[in-house]
Amino acid sequence: MLIIRKEQFRTFEKIAEKQFEDRMVVHLQKYFHEKCSEVGEEGVRGSIEKAVFRTRELGLKMEYDIERFLNHMYTLGFDFDTNLKFPWAEEVFSDPDVDPSELMDILSERTQRELEQEEERKGQ
Repeated sequence: MLIIRKEQFRTFEKIAEKQFEDRMVVHLQKYFHEKCSEVGEEGVRGSIEKAVFRTRELGLKMEYDIERFLNHMYTLGFDFDTNLKFPWAEEVFSDPDVDPSELMDILSERTQRELEQEEERKGQ
């Protein structure tokens, strides 16, 4: 029988977290190159840590959801979920009856709608 001690399990977790962070750095560099250049690699890694911390608070566990949260951070701003400029984002996260992954679906749809409306206002 194989027994994994807590220390060994924590080592595996740290390796997985580092691999996730490295994948997100590549993702963010690819899709948000300009913003990544502004904040530098240290800032990018810091934003990933912030996203992981914040998404844990929100109950998000899937890597895909954390990635989507990061995409919102780089699209709307690193504090989009608490920024008064986006009260609808805080509203989405305040519904305790919605599954965390579904929250990200709702947030993505709402963000798309809000950005489209903002573009329409600019075009008028």
